[in-house]
Amino acid sequence: MESPLDQACRAAWLYYIGGYKQGQVAERLGVSSAKAHRLIAQAHEAGLVQVHVQGRPAHCMELEERILKHFGLKGCVVTPTLHEEDDPRQNFHEVGMASALWVTELLRSGEHSIVGVGKGRSLKAFAKHLPDLPLPDTRFVSISGSLTRTFAANREDVILTLMQKTGGEGYINPVPYIASSREQRDLLLAQESVSGVMALARQASLCVLGIGSLNRDTYIQTVGLVSPEQWDDLRRSGAISDLVGNFVDALGRKVDCAVNQHALSLSLEDLSGRRVVAVAGGHDKALACLGALRTGVITDLIVGETVARALVKLLDGEEHER
Repeated sequence: MESPLDQACRAAWLYYIGGYKQGQVAERLGVSSAKAHRLIAQAHEAGLVQVHVQGRPAHCMELEERILKHFGLKGCVVTPTLHEEDDPRQNFHEVGMASALWVTELLRSGEHSIVGVGKGRSLKAFAKHLPDLPLPDTRFVSISGSLTRTFAANREDVILTLMQKTGGEGYINPVPYIASSREQRDLLLAQESVSGVMALARQASLCVLGIGSLNRDTYIQTVGLVSPEQWDDLRRSGAISDLVGNFVDALGRKVDCAVNQHALSLSLEDLSGRRVVAVAGGHDKALACLGALRTGVITDLIVGETVARALVKLLDGEEHER
């Protein structure tokens, strides 16, 4: 006897792949039309149905082209705003889906056996929408500390999800995102388990990471990755963007502050020269994206339309001032 989920999967196949109308699905499965509707909805809720719309609106493609050329990127995807008020949660959903499609193609190329992974809400959305891929020989490794400043688990870490979806191996970095001091950082990096993960991360040919803003109630603050004192230090330093623990200004330069000496993550130099896909979900990320892109390490950007428009506006303003 078929399980309810198997029946939902069969209903989805008939409806989306077979081209059956809802009434025909009901007849084929021997259920009522209402039951067929519920089965198709259940397939959606279980993640069995993924819709891929080929192409994007012309105005988004124009933004992509502008950003692509200005920063010399290999790829850029701008997801369209679907609501009058761009809901941040919906924005993460859209950017997460787009980044999952983009990275899936890179993984299927077979060129990347070691993948470096950041963390955060954008990465969580990416991992959620990544389809099941048989990649048993792929290793996913954290490129920054996987714990909070109190050594608690980080709820935005995605290594386990990627392992489950691919059958690959996963390596977390069992240290905080930011150490409390330079001495603690050096002590942690001296541990064999930590130095081994960092060495593996430096071998990654592909990295997928988020771009963090330094506005109030931002990710590193709400999750507890930095202390109040470290946060104040960052705000005073002129930092506007967080790229896996590398805090940079509007010109893409690492700021001169103690926190930049305490990060347990790959440096900008480590990230340089490999494929680096940045996923920027949420709002108020234009300045953060500007600083991150100017580091020169990002090769691909996946971003929402609202942030992309604001980013291009910043570029236009700078050109006007020259």
